[in-house]
Amino acid sequence: MVSGLPAALFVLQKKCIFMSSRLACLLLLCAGFFWGAGNVANKTVLDHLGPLSVLCLRTLFAAALILPLTAFEQRRQDKPGWRKSAALVSVLLVFAMVFQQVAYISTTVINVSFLVNVASILTPLLAWAWLGQRPSARIFLAAAVTFVGAFLMAGQVSLLRPNAGDLFCLVSALFYGAWMVALGQHAVAFGRPMATCLLQFFLTALVTGPCALLIEQPSIVQIRQALPEIAFIAIFPTSAGFLLQTTAQRYVSAPVAAVLVSTESLFGGALAWLLLGEGLTPAGLVGCCLIFGGVMLAATTNTPPAMPPMTLPPSRARPSKVPITKIPITKIPVTLTG
Repeated sequence: MVSGLPAALFVLQKKCIFMSSRLACLLLLCAGFFWGAGNVANKTVLDHLGPLSVLCLRTLFAAALILPLTAFEQRRQDKPGWRKSAALVSVLLVFAMVFQQVAYISTTVINVSFLVNVASILTPLLAWAWLGQRPSARIFLAAAVTFVGAFLMAGQVSLLRPNAGDLFCLVSALFYGAWMVALGQHAVAFGRPMATCLLQFFLTALVTGPCALLIEQPSIVQIRQALPEIAFIAIFPTSAGFLLQTTAQRYVSAPVAAVLVSTESLFGGALAWLLLGEGLTPAGLVGCCLIFGGVMLAATTNTPPAMPPMTLPPSRARPSKVPITKIPITKIPVTLTG
């Protein structure tokens, strides 16, 4: 049965062919909310399964949710290069997700939430170095404010002696930054968020599945124990979260998107306080305000990426106007007889 969240987003995409920048920013904030809600589950599910098994199962489940919707998505066959571009986006996401999931083994959820947010700083730099798109000073300010806010929310982050998990988080942040830049270019050029998400999830499962069978060797009992958390992670942070970002980044630049989705730490902390009873320190409250301020600054600074010219398919193309040749009319003398 197809999840209601991807289906609702599909309907929204069909109704709003040209999405407004404000709506796209709202979708990115929703993606940050879903990812923040999945932070705790990503950690606790490792009590039952290894990280590669978790990543394989969550992406397989998410691919099954997205697959029925791709049949109704409008294809753009007039633009070659979609497969090559989507493959690049998918490979970057595979590395980012693998390093992040493995990091949960040897570091805390707080460290993961904070260190992965380094992508908000790296994305503008990567967009500048890769594409020559120099972000404005306000974008750099918004990224820095959001980064400091995430640090304050994290509280006592043990970075004086970083372990392997912390280093994996930094590598994951680097790949996430590159993924956002590549995804922004791909979304503007080709669209088709459903097909792009499906390829990303399928490739992740294809890479991690054989590795999980050889290294971790999960059993049926372990999979049953982890199934509720796997289902939650697959529906919300994976299928809904990535589909929201893939749809919205056609109308929001990559540096702004990186700042908006960094609200993952803000929503994660709020849900931990609401559901788990974890308190926020005064520094954490200041961090929440800084993240909110950085998000507002980025959202009001957003310059939508240049959209490609829209071309109609041959079946819907308007017929060309045929010039009408003027036929000279000769005057015929008329004689009146009385």
